[in-house]
Amino acid sequence: MNGSNWQVEHQCPQCGAPVVLDETFRILSCPYCRTRLYIEPGDHFRHCIPSRVSAGEMINLPYWRCKGSCFSFRGFEANHRFLDANLSGLAVPGVPESLGLRPQALRMKFVSPELPGQFLPPRLTLPQIMARITETHVPGGSFYRFIGELTSLVYSPFYRKQNVLYDAVTDRPALNISPSADEWLKETAGANTWRVRFVSTLCPQCGWDLEGDRDALVLICRNCNRAWRCEEGELKELAFAAVEHPQAVLYLPFWRLRVRMDGIDLDSYADLIRVANLPKAVTPASERKPFFYWLPAFKVNPQLYLRTARQMTIYQPEGDMTATFSAGPRHPVNLAESEALEGVAVVTAEIATDKRRLLPVLAKAKAVKEDSLLIYHPFVMKYNELVHAYTGMAMDRNALAFGAAL
Repeated sequence: MNGSNWQVEHQCPQCGAPVVLDETFRILSCPYCRTRLYIEPGDHFRHCIPSRVSAGEMINLPYWRCKGSCFSFRGFEANHRFLDANLSGLAVPGVPESLGLRPQALRMKFVSPELPGQFLPPRLTLPQIMARITETHVPGGSFYRFIGELTSLVYSPFYRKQNVLYDAVTDRPALNISPSADEWLKETAGANTWRVRFVSTLCPQCGWDLEGDRDALVLICRNCNRAWRCEEGELKELAFAAVEHPQAVLYLPFWRLRVRMDGIDLDSYADLIRVANLPKAVTPASERKPFFYWLPAFKVNPQLYLRTARQMTIYQPEGDMTATFSAGPRHPVNLAESEALEGVAVVTAEIATDKRRLLPVLAKAKAVKEDSLLIYHPFVMKYNELVHAYTGMAMDRNALAFGAAL
């Protein structure tokens, strides 16, 4: 378990200068040539811990690294905690189960075709690793959802000397190689195709410099009022809206989702009244009014995430929306839409009164997106709290600073 961000060292693609990145960074900002590039990992990041010895060809063993908020329901009560774990992806006796403290002490590198050595493919899939982590740290839950996770493969270097596998960081023997080990040591992954891509942060529409913090998943252009996210190595326009307010000190982003789940009837506001047992009468107008989930698009601690998502979803906030960026500051989008979809089942379980019937359904249900919109909502400052300008929902302003470190 480790709550800190690991670091990655890479050369600037423009000038070749060394750049040190936190593993959560999506923007490479070179301090020498001032180049700003978006880092596109593909399916997930792959890092390699550098070896400290030179002893022939390196054999790099895979470890899954998972970091984020885990939600579960034990009985009818929601449980949540922040998890940070790494586990061997091989499930081979004798292989060290975790990376220990070395990623905190050594700067990693992006795996690329230029790195020497053999890279073994993981035998355990990511869902299998996630199941092991949740069962170990949050046992007994009726269902689990892992939200906001940082998922990556981290390779640790070893080398072979006769029938012993040595750790190439400590230069100590790690395990004896049995005849069965000979088989998995011959496996190779497709490391020759692995490479992070770097995408220009100039607006594809007007050429203006795009704005975005180092961990931002969405970049904005204030010149032509467009939002962009990176998909398959290129920037694609993202629909967004903003609810303006003259006293706003900060605009926080939310994913407004309309989804479909088998066995769950939540299509209209009337359905919300019935499922959450709200003190409101069901009317023909509420039957026609569509229901949306509102999920934070920013990182906060698990308890605040669940409370914010629950309150916004029950409030179903409305207001005049514009598709422009005002001069006011906007918190970066650092929780992806796919993570919001993972949160749908958790929020449904939290707002539902008939948990006995719904929890078994939610354990198997998969949220399928039908509509999505990124909406920035205004918050004003009152004492040490950020308060939603229209609903009155409040959160400690320090919670956002804590979330940035997750």
